[in-house]
Amino acid sequence: MVLRRIWIFALIALATIALISSLGAKFNSTTSANVAPNTAKRVPVIVELFTSEGCSDCPPADALLERLQSTQPVAGAEIIVLGNHVDYWNHDGWTDRFSTRELTQRQEAYGTSFNLDSVYTPQMVVDGKAEFNGQDESRAKRAVAAAINEPKANISIAPLQDALNIQIDSIPASAKQAQVFLAITEDHLQSNVGKGENSGRTLNHSGVVRDLRKIGTADGNSFSAQPKVKLDSSWKRPDLHAVVFIQDAKTQHILGAASLLFTK
Repeated sequence: MVLRRIWIFALIALATIALISSLGAKFNSTTSANVAPNTAKRVPVIVELFTSEGCSDCPPADALLERLQSTQPVAGAEIIVLGNHVDYWNHDGWTDRFSTRELTQRQEAYGTSFNLDSVYTPQMVVDGKAEFNGQDESRAKRAVAAAINEPKANISIAPLQDALNIQIDSIPASAKQAQVFLAITEDHLQSNVGKGENSGRTLNHSGVVRDLRKIGTADGNSFSAQPKVKLDSSWKRPDLHAVVFIQDAKTQHILGAASLLFTK
């Protein structure tokens, strides 16, 4: 009788342990699924703002560009910003120290591809496929959300001594004369404007394009390069990004991008 009771208790204990283990495994599995970090890869999207310190409508657009970069408000997208300062406002009393003729020419190329009567500021361009007033936040978010569904090339950037190792593959077959660009951008820049339409204002900028150059043309579905990088001593290294993107020379559509933050 005693042995029988012991046997029964043993069976009950084993069944209880099995039940607890089963529930524990189920709980742990469910918990892990619920709290696991979102490791889904975000799709890089280039947001360009054509702006000028001599334009009174531009500061709100500059602020929007900074918010898009800092808050990353579109799920699934990695927003990479380019603050392109144009030079055609410089005659109006204030010379924008970040402006270049080359960035004005880039905007003019977009004006042609979008069939615009003329270029303007502030103008925002998303992946070379959508353009609109740079103050329009809702339009910007919609354009970024649409851009993540387009085919993209894979781009990787790795630092070398005074250079970058750039590898691109999976370039969309539809690309025509796919040009590869390298931009150096700088954040946390500020200007105290003394003349012109923004006279007396302190303006803040993010993603300012300090240098933009073509580093090659992709033939086929892959590309590699190791361009030299020379940084101006006045640029603050911790605020610098290297941005690489590939752009169809015919349509001006951006087919892929990547960004690397410089180390100290």
